[in-house]
Amino acid sequence: GRLYTVAIAEIDTAEDLGGRGNGGLSSS
Repeated sequence: GRLYTVAIAEIDTAEDLGGRGNGGLSSS
């Protein structure tokens, strides 16, 4: 995912590397 919040940034990046899409929680 992209940059949503600093707190979600870590999870968001992990999701992005997995190819999920925008936002870790948003993709879920």
